[in-house]
Amino acid sequence: MTGWDWMHGRVLAAGAQIRRTPVGRAALDVRLELRQRWLDLRLARHDRLQISQLAQRGDLRLNVGSSTTYIDGWVSADVVRDPQGKVLKLDATKPWPFPAESLSAVNSEHFIEHISRDHAAVYLREAYRALRPGAPIRTSTPDLEALSRVYAAADPAILEEHRRHGYRAENHADLVNNYFYCHRHRHIYDFATLAEMLAAAGFERVQRARFGESEHEVLQGVDCHDGGSLNELVLAVDAVKPLCVRCD
Repeated sequence: MTGWDWMHGRVLAAGAQIRRTPVGRAALDVRLELRQRWLDLRLARHDRLQISQLAQRGDLRLNVGSSTTYIDGWVSADVVRDPQGKVLKLDATKPWPFPAESLSAVNSEHFIEHISRDHAAVYLREAYRALRPGAPIRTSTPDLEALSRVYAAADPAILEEHRRHGYRAENHADLVNNYFYCHRHRHIYDFATLAEMLAAAGFERVQRARFGESEHEVLQGVDCHDGGSLNELVLAVDAVKPLCVRCD
């Protein structure tokens, strides 16, 4: 045992001893709370500075609901802030801190199914407002139509692939329910519904796309959640903000 290991063990033992007393436990809880507040304030200042700098750019590409996925050339944004501050804290269902027509592209992969349909409509309206005319948006999410086909066909290969990705499923009914209820999913879309919502937000040229592919160069290769053969169960939809948004 090194001197550091011995000292670390003594510190842990002392901390455990202190927490056994009500006064000591309260003191440690206050210290932890103050430390968390300090961390939140530091990261909040970082966010404000980052947003101020990003708002001045004309080539900003925003990857919404990114978690800790980073795409080269894109800004990662998520409602959960990472401790390192690499991900911009952003609730995409509320007004975005970016000027109108300031973004060059928006991407979201396996995000929209985690929010309600009403919140999804808010997200798409904010994306439309913030995007420059002619700029694209990509939305990837589980595909209700494909899931229905898989359930009806009962393909054992798809079920086995689903299990290899860490899911428990005795049959294809379990597979479909996993897509609906795992990871706090809220709404599963088909193409018609998502296309209607994109059009309602103002987008045009709404079309399906395959994993990793797009007619828009900026969107090519942005898909990161590679599920192998399970990519056939993902709905990827590209759309564009009209070039002439103020024309009658």
